[in-house]
Amino acid sequence: MTYSLPLPPCLNQTYKIGNRNFYKAEEAKAWEKEAYYLLKSQNRGKKPLIGQIDLEIDLYLKFDRDEDSSVKIIQDILAKAGIYENDKQVIDLEVHKYCQEEGAKCEILVYEINSKKYSFKELKF
Repeated sequence: MTYSLPLPPCLNQTYKIGNRNFYKAEEAKAWEKEAYYLLKSQNRGKKPLIGQIDLEIDLYLKFDRDEDSSVKIIQDILAKAGIYENDKQVIDLEVHKYCQEEGAKCEILVYEINSKKYSFKELKF
């Protein structure tokens, strides 16, 4: 399934420090609220995916920035909106960034992998 969202804030705008504590910035909270409702409307009535997940994120940026600074907040909102149960299910992740003049956004492709690629219970560390 493919989802379209506004571009999330970068990591430096997501978390702030005050009184020796980290907290989520208002900009990040506002993005999460908007993204949550957009995901819910785009995923009407579908149950969360329960298997292993392949996640592809395309970031369309007005200005260059680190692509990994947006990944965690995107993965978290996908779980909160019920696209999948937990971001630990993501075993394959691709992030692409494209620069464009207008329309900063992100496109997300989420699908459940039918074959079992990994089983952490079977792995020995």
